Amino acid sequence: RRLRNRMEQPALIAAEGKFVITRDHFQQIVSYLEPPTDDEQVITIDTSTDQIDEQLEPIHKQLAQYVRGE
Repeated sequence: RRLRNRMEQPALIAAEGKFVITRDHFQQIVSYLEPPTDDEQVITIDTSTDQIDEQLEPIHKQLAQYVRGE
């Protein structure tokens, strides 16, 4: 819904210092991505709802370990 609103009013969004990534622009970005290899950890976050705190907790813990050098 937010993206749709941004796409409908790009000048207003730009005036707010934000930008809009259109579907075409996103597809261009995606074309540069590679699938993760078997030795890379993948963490998927479902952003379709505002309930992401529990999903982010493992990432916060992992980052804290990196910061502490563990």
